[in-house]
Amino acid sequence: MYAESKPYRYGEARDLLRSIIEDFLILSGDKLGSNDVTWQDVAGTASVNLQVLASRLEAAREGNVSGGPAVFPSPKDLEDRPIKSITDEEYREAINDHMGWCPNCKEFTRDSTEPDAENYDCPECNENRVMGAEQALLVGQITIGEEG
Repeated sequence: MYAESKPYRYGEARDLLRSIIEDFLILSGDKLGSNDVTWQDVAGTASVNLQVLASRLEAAREGNVSGGPAVFPSPKDLEDRPIKSITDEEYREAINDHMGWCPNCKEFTRDSTEPDAENYDCPECNENRVMGAEQALLVGQITIGEEG
């Protein structure tokens, strides 16, 4: 559990986002949770983590960050970021099949890739840039939309 008094740190924020995604995967039925945890417990944890995330984002917006990036990307930088929209079905398939996303190829090119993987080798372009499907979504390499 994340205490609100802790300073904002990038690694902690990333872990918090991963926890939120994990909770939502369990709540949506896409992933099995532990047998000793009820869906109400998962929903409660997700709710608290979302509240903590909101307070961390507000602190970052106000410039009260410690250990995080000193400069956030500008809207122009975000426009230039290579993003590909995939369908919800494609995303679920990528998670279930442990597929890895290559930013160079802009495709899922690798099997046996952990959700939070980074810098794995790509069998197509031979660059060490493949990341897990969840990581690709977190860092903005892919988005989930109506069409792929």
